[in-house]
Amino acid sequence: MSKVAVRHIEIELEKLPATADGLRLLHLSDLHLRRWGRVEQETQRLLTSIDHDLLVITGDFCFRPQQHARAAELTNRLLEPVSPKHGIIAVLGNHDLPCFTAHETRLRFLRNSNMYVELDSGGALCLAGVEQSHHRRGEAMTALEGTTSELPRILLTHYPSTAFELPSTSGVLVLAGHTHGGQIRIPGIGCVYNNDRIPVSMSRGLHLVNGNWLHVSAGIGASPPVPTRLFCPPEIGLITLRTRVRRDASWHREYSAGKVPVGV
Repeated sequence: MSKVAVRHIEIELEKLPATADGLRLLHLSDLHLRRWGRVEQETQRLLTSIDHDLLVITGDFCFRPQQHARAAELTNRLLEPVSPKHGIIAVLGNHDLPCFTAHETRLRFLRNSNMYVELDSGGALCLAGVEQSHHRRGEAMTALEGTTSELPRILLTHYPSTAFELPSTSGVLVLAGHTHGGQIRIPGIGCVYNNDRIPVSMSRGLHLVNGNWLHVSAGIGASPPVPTRLFCPPEIGLITLRTRVRRDASWHREYSAGKVPVGV
């Protein structure tokens, strides 16, 4: 049995060209690489066996910030056989030092910046990235500066709470991590603590925040002080982008800025 879950999600992305309907991206987060083990091996197997067009990683490559060289080495090992047609795009997380980007890897980092991906079917996709490394915490609107709402936009960020910075119904899909899904979940209760300024019910999965979609990955690794998972398996998100998705309106909860607790 696989130790890494694959979460299949369909998301309606505003302004996505009809010819790009069905574009598939893989969402990884919180690798916390310190050694090569069964989870890393299984993650690599899934990355190479799942057909996808784009791979995005939303931070925390390192187990501890000072171990960035080892994390870079393991990142290269993990991604060596992975070749999505539109590349591998990433942002840093709070366990990563900015100098991690100086290591030679196959990653393209977005550091409070954005880029455009030309789609084979015509049109383009805008990717923006918020840098939220060990020393910095960028802002969503800085990363999106200069982009246009006339193109589909995806914002990569480490902290899910960043989604609450966006204007209502701005048509941005936010991909985040950091929470580890709670890392240790209690049966019948779920997550009790997620280390971010969001309700614990938002600790993983797909949510609406002020009318914008937010996907929170439970991540791959585990972090101190208790580096283990319980009732919260590592996961890869397989996100299929659609021009339209049919859903019962009762399946989700919608959050607004006023519901975000104060403090970290």
